[in-house]
Amino acid sequence: MRIDENGIHLRQSDVDGYRKCPEQFRQKFFGEIEDPETDAALVGTAIHALIEHEGTNGHFGTVAEMADFACNYYCEEVDRFEREGIQFNQVKYPRLDRALDMVTHHAANWGGSDFRFEFLRLAANDELLLEWEFDVPLFTHTYNNPDHGTVPVWLCGTSDVVHKGVKVFDWKTAGNMQQYLPWERQRWAIQPTVYTYAAWHAGLIPDPSWVFEYKVFFSGDKPGEASPRTIGVTRGHNHVAWLKQLVAQMLEQAVSDVSPWPQRDDSALCSDKWCPVFAAGRCKGADISSWD
Repeated sequence: MRIDENGIHLRQSDVDGYRKCPEQFRQKFFGEIEDPETDAALVGTAIHALIEHEGTNGHFGTVAEMADFACNYYCEEVDRFEREGIQFNQVKYPRLDRALDMVTHHAANWGGSDFRFEFLRLAANDELLLEWEFDVPLFTHTYNNPDHGTVPVWLCGTSDVVHKGVKVFDWKTAGNMQQYLPWERQRWAIQPTVYTYAAWHAGLIPDPSWVFEYKVFFSGDKPGEASPRTIGVTRGHNHVAWLKQLVAQMLEQAVSDVSPWPQRDDSALCSDKWCPVFAAGRCKGADISSWD
């Protein structure tokens, strides 16, 4: 999230964060906390970097070269976090060698993927936009309290791949397929709404139905087992209308003084390992959590 003279710029993770924990969003809104980097996210980012490199610079000759590139990227980012004093939570892979094993595993799956060759063909034909950055207007919000006035709301982010005139897709890494059940993603996922709306607004994909595909590398997959797997979602203007209502709720709640404050403790992320609010000791519900 970014707030500047042009308004409030929200990422899809901000909206998802609000749905998980309104207090976390409120503290981000006022600049009290920032999300830490995590080892699980960095594994995915290393694979992103590998795929982007191939799409931009041409393919590697061997799987070993791919793994070396991705592992070097991971290690360089860990070094940068330390130099720049960035919080880095090593929770899923406490040991560096375990993290690099998973990076190597996903790199091998990418190297043996049939989709890789289709991706490289589309990239060579200039049919793809890779790491497309967007910052598009959503609506202008008028606060219920006139003291807060009105504010333009924007959606920002970076789309992994836009297949021009066709669809948007995004690379993911996950532990198991339960994290990406197709019906759940179609029903509730925010990222497809944000990313396809941005691409449509920029004239990159057509109406009436916008297609978003998750390309997921699962930890249990082996080379040749259809990895990455495709989970398709469709979106349209009705989903954007709902997103506007949800964002309006977020902005009103962030500046309200409602008591008791809406709070949750039913997420696996309610811990000092995963939530910066909890870790900072500023979770309004931490002292009365039913977990205790």
